[in-house]
Amino acid sequence: MKKIKKYLSHISITPKLLGLIIIVTLIMGIGYANITGIDLSLSGVASASGQTGVVISNVTYLSNNNADVSNSNINTYYKSMVDSTITLRDDPNSSITYQVSIINLTNSAKEFKGVVYDSNFYDNEDIDFEVTGISIGDTIDPNETIVANLTFKYKEQQQHYDERVLNSYLNFKFDGQAIEEYEISSICEFNGENNDIVGDCANGQHIDYINTGISLFSAENHDNDFEIGFTVDNIDPSRFRTGKVDTIFDSINDASPYPGVVFRIEDGKWYLQVGTGVNNKKLKWNPEDIQSFVLKKISNKVFYSINGGSDVYVTDLTTIPTFDNPLTIGTALSPAGVPNSDRFLIGDLANLYVRVTEPTGIPYDIIDQEIADFMNETMTVAYSSSGAHVFDGTSANIIDTGVELLNSTNYQKSFVVTFTIDEFTSSNQVKQATLFNIKDESNSTYPGLMLRLSGNRYEMAMKDGTGTVAQVYLPLTIHRINIIKKGMEFYYQVDFDSITPLSDTNNFSNYPVSNTFNIPATFGCNIESNGNYGRMIKGTLSDMKIQVSASTP
Repeated sequence: MKKIKKYLSHISITPKLLGLIIIVTLIMGIGYANITGIDLSLSGVASASGQTGVVISNVTYLSNNNADVSNSNINTYYKSMVDSTITLRDDPNSSITYQVSIINLTNSAKEFKGVVYDSNFYDNEDIDFEVTGISIGDTIDPNETIVANLTFKYKEQQQHYDERVLNSYLNFKFDGQAIEEYEISSICEFNGENNDIVGDCANGQHIDYINTGISLFSAENHDNDFEIGFTVDNIDPSRFRTGKVDTIFDSINDASPYPGVVFRIEDGKWYLQVGTGVNNKKLKWNPEDIQSFVLKKISNKVFYSINGGSDVYVTDLTTIPTFDNPLTIGTALSPAGVPNSDRFLIGDLANLYVRVTEPTGIPYDIIDQEIADFMNETMTVAYSSSGAHVFDGTSANIIDTGVELLNSTNYQKSFVVTFTIDEFTSSNQVKQATLFNIKDESNSTYPGLMLRLSGNRYEMAMKDGTGTVAQVYLPLTIHRINIIKKGMEFYYQVDFDSITPLSDTNNFSNYPVSNTFNIPATFGCNIESNGNYGRMIKGTLSDMKIQVSASTP
């Protein structure tokens, strides 16, 4: 109940949104957060945009057995809920059936938990419902649509029925649905301290910032996933106030060492700080770079995306301490919970939302399946290390996999090298520290492949012994990478980006057998011509795996 109350203060209650209030009240009984952004037409049909999660995309009449069809209606459906008025006849076999289409708009499979309702919003216990076509425990894959049949009928057969009408709200519940939620799609004009916000997010109140009431790092939410997003409606570079700090959103324990998340405008740039306090990451962007921004925490790992681009890994918040500071939009709170007078936002935002959900896991399994489909051949695991491995810059901690990918037997085979970069920056003591290497240092033309630090970026290059075949530079913000050799062509895949050729020509077919070598692949270093390890890294890699095709093409 308390969750709903604290979100209602941010919803503009108009006659047009009367249906919204009913649905929000329903969620009070079910335990979900508020829904916003519904448009109700005079016909009583709801439409909505920008839905996420597992949602009902359509409900249509299917059939009936002596039901009063003309007085039976699906009044609204939104997200995972159906509001209906059902009228049966004085017939023990009277029933009516609707088809419910459900789509998974997330990037991971979701499990069906059942259809639930609150007794306050189910006003005729003589009428029951039955769902077929989906069973508890069934999963719905990303972008998959399933169709279930929803049948209303009498619970028990008796001679006569006086109560023949059922008004109900039913919730098709899947895992990962919102636990807490704040959402405003219209424009919010933030005008600084002691100047009212203009827009629906002010809810007619004289407020100069928004307190969502959602504590992202409370004991209750500490390990839950969350997503925060907004679009820029009217913040252009000329409105960036030199020397000022304008907070977009903030959920930070504002005392040293400052764990939490904050996104703000500072010194004329967009500025993100996120971390455990012990390890905080700080990123900056130019004022013209951002039109929309999304920050996600998935299984305690944080990602951001800009202007609808791919998710970029930031840091791991597994060890962040618990604290109850709420998420605020438009200012930051002091340790005493008072808005900081020098942190008020001046600018216009839209499509503000915050969602807290049950942990879903990082959806790399989708990428893994895409790569498996792309390879389209039987692959065997030649090396695997699922845990995190700390490299301390010495030979004691490097990983010699023992897998000779470019010897005379294997050089024509396909392979996939996968690993995640947990902690690795330009602070390494070696200018060109190597993360992954299969290269013959004893050959002056250096045939092989490597991924290494190169200035303030990563460099990945492949050589065939006659010259560089292909190379690419990648930003230090990447988290997970797949290095792919399919037949005699090379590709790579970073985080949630698509599979990309290593070069435009991407042709490795002329690799001379005279340049094959028996040096094994290594993580964390090169193997020098004398057999010693060189260019060793300081950092942490995890989920390292090498897969090799089962046969030579």
